[in-house]
Amino acid sequence: MIRYIHKDEFQHTYLNGHTHRAVLTDYPLSPEAMEKHVEWSLNFIRENVKREIAYGVDLFSTIGVRPSEIDTYIHWLGNIRCQSLGLPLAFPDDKFKANENPIPWMKAYDDSRLDAGQKMDFFETNNTQYTKSAAKNTQIDKSARKKLKF
Repeated sequence: MIRYIHKDEFQHTYLNGHTHRAVLTDYPLSPEAMEKHVEWSLNFIRENVKREIAYGVDLFSTIGVRPSEIDTYIHWLGNIRCQSLGLPLAFPDDKFKANENPIPWMKAYDDSRLDAGQKMDFFETNNTQYTKSAAKNTQIDKSARKKLKF
């Protein structure tokens, strides 16, 4: 599941990065407006990194991932997002400037091969970690619907 989420995020980042750069190329901003745009964008990325770290610590600590790994990885991802948008790094500290994924075990989910144009269709991959299950009694009791609260 992590691999599919990671690929989905990569695709969005790739598309948004190209769109962002194309719009700024076709409709250039004044130097003052560009400075404001860059500052707003960096603050937006910083805020989202902070939120993603809180989410990641909550989610991945249940499976034994250290919060320091999550922090480093998500800060690094924030810098990758900045690069894809053509922005300066939001987190210029050396430990977040790494050219490669700073969390070695995450390489199993790394989509660096997608950068090289080796894209795979969702349905063309081999699923090796799925378990087969069967659903029993899939009939819906219509009288029970009234008890449901949304």
